[in-house]
Amino acid sequence: IAHRIDNTMGFDLSCFICKRDDEHLSKPRNVLPTIAHRLAQYYASYRSALVDLLSSPEGAGIATRDIVTQFRLLFENLLPDIIVPPQSHVIVIDALDECGSAAEQKKLAECFLSLTRAVSWIKLFVTSRPVPEIRDVFASPSSGCAMSNINEEADTNLDIRTFIYD
Repeated sequence: IAHRIDNTMGFDLSCFICKRDDEHLSKPRNVLPTIAHRLAQYYASYRSALVDLLSSPEGAGIATRDIVTQFRLLFENLLPDIIVPPQSHVIVIDALDECGSAAEQKKLAECFLSLTRAVSWIKLFVTSRPVPEIRDVFASPSSGCAMSNINEEADTNLDIRTFIYD
């Protein structure tokens, strides 16, 4: 999916692949700073705001902060003020269920859902086993999310194209 988005659809793309047996890819505190770093590579106005944040006392030690604080500082406070890009930016989070505890997975899911609500040009694509903590966040009627179970779908390509272009 990420390869197709990056090479054929022309969207800006940021990915984080969670992996239960990898020390760095299974820590929830690594997800949001990594996505922030990738966004900074694409958008100069965000990069400038991020550098200012990281140079301030408030931004010191952000990698050790809790997920909600990271989200507030890195995204909620910075992204709404940047120049809107001409195209959508797609964030792919693969195997969210392999990152941290159930409570941390839920917090990450809630942060990403809040991000897509606050910044209309960001699209989110999450893969996960159907664990309740993640599924319930995205399945709530107010989420506005479309969910697919690839084990039950005959052709998920149409769903992926619909998601990206809507």
